[in-house]
Parts: sequence; structure tokens; C-alpha cells
Amino acid sequence: MVTIEQAYSDTSMALDSGGAFDTAKIVYKVFDAADEKEALLAVYNSAGKTFEGLSLDTVEMDERLTGTAWKIVANYKGSSDTPDSADDGEETYSFEIGGGTTRVTQSLDTVSYSSGESESAPDLGHAIEWDGEKANGVDIYVPTFNFHIAKWFNVSQLDTQLQKNIASVAGKVNKNPFRGFARGEVLFIGAVGQWKKSDTVTEITFHFAVSENKEGYDVGEIRIAQKFGWWYQWVQLSKKADEESKSILPQVDAVYLEQVYNEIDFRKLGID
Repeated sequence: MVTIEQAYSDTSMALDSGGAFDTAKIVYKVFDAADEKEALLAVYNSAGKTFEGLSLDTVEMDERLTGTAWKIVANYKGSSDTPDSADDGEETYSFEIGGGTTRVTQSLDTVSYSSGESESAPDLGHAIEWDGEKANGVDIYVPTFNFHIAKWFNVSQLDTQLQKNIASVAGKVNKNPFRGFARGEVLFIGAVGQWKKSDTVTEITFHFAVSENKEGYDVGEIRIAQKFGWWYQWVQLSKKADEESKSILPQVDAVYLEQVYNEIDFRKLGID
């Protein structure tokens, strides 16, 4: 028959800044259990589901003492981080700034070009690594800016329609100004959330990526008035003969700006 004893010397508790219990770890010794599962279930069924206002969080094995004896820990935690309703929960904002690489075939500016005494270096019109046929370009480091918004929702709000609304925004950019960013700068990547049937509230985290809009810049000899952040830009080059350098040079014939993401009103996410 399985027996349980509380190991008082190993029990630990903590108070929060307001003097209320924040966490507790109650340790038990379980004897005559056939295996770990039986020991865990014995503590789970015997330990109180609450302790000093805290809720039972996990029951886990700490140590196997003998072939049939175990040290099992019941962990309790408070619900101070979980509001009673979504109206009580604060929104959490976090961000990350990193970097990646992208290949560019046109420079912002050709700082200098030179050649030997007997030759004149041709102006390639900002094309990078021109081989006479195409601009092969170069991989450059570009910064990335992602931010995340975690918000509490009442589980009763999270019906199928709201989940469909969130899904419908994924992979789209903001049609209207959003959280201090102009139209077209924010891409909604997706959201993560989970809850149990017994939960009344849950936290959902929304993930976004930022690409800033640009105005008034040149690509070769072509002036671009405006580019929304998530538009894709590509350049059409042709070849022209240069008599002075006796070579084939690139010429920027056109710059294309492509809308590759649909725009949508981010209010469908339910966080504004």
C-alpha cells in the first residue's frame, strides 16, 4: 500500500512584494509505489489543490530514493499574473532588432571608380558586379525589426469568428496607421495562444515585422517618389555599347515596384 509523508525540511515558500504568498513547493516522500507514475498520482490525489491561496500547478518527481520510494514535489503558484477578466489585464509589448542579408544589384552611390593609366573606367550606373551580361550584386547586411504584442482575452470572446478574423490578417500589411507606423510598414506574421476548458482568460501573442516606407530616392538615373515598406522592388537593365571604354555597360531602363502583400485593416485583430 502506498504511503505518503510530507518532507517538512524541504518545503519552501515565497511572498510577493505585497506580503501575499507567491509560490510554494511542498515536498513529499512516497513509499511502496510500484513506479514513478503511481508515486506522482498518489501525491496528486492527496495534495490539496490549493495552498495559502495558491493553486496547484505541477506535480513532479524530484528524486528516486529506493526501488519503491520517491521524492515528489507539488508546486503551487499564484494567479497574480492572470487577471480575472481580460479588462483587468495589461498589454505587454516586446521587440527585437536583428539582422539578415539581402542581395542588392544597385548601389546607393558609386563613391569612386578608377582604372589603369591607359584605360578609362566606365560609369556602370550603380550596377554592382556587372559582368557584361548582368549585375550579379552583393549580399549586404540589413537590419530587421520585429515586435510582439501579448494581450489578455476572455475565453468567451475567442469564438471561431474571432479566430477566423485573426487568421484573415496573417500575411497582410496595415491598410491604416498602426501603433505609430505608417500605412504599409507593418506585416502581421501570426499569433499564438492556448487555453484549457477551465480557463476564463488567456493570453494571445501577436507577431509583427516592420519595413519602413521610403520617399525620394534614385535607382540609377530614375527617381522613385515613394515606396511602401513591403513592396518588392526590382530593376530592369539593358546593355549599351560605350565607345570610349570599348565595353558593354548596364543601363537602368525601368524600376518596378510590386505589391506582393494585400492590405487590411488591423482592427480585425481585436487589439485596438
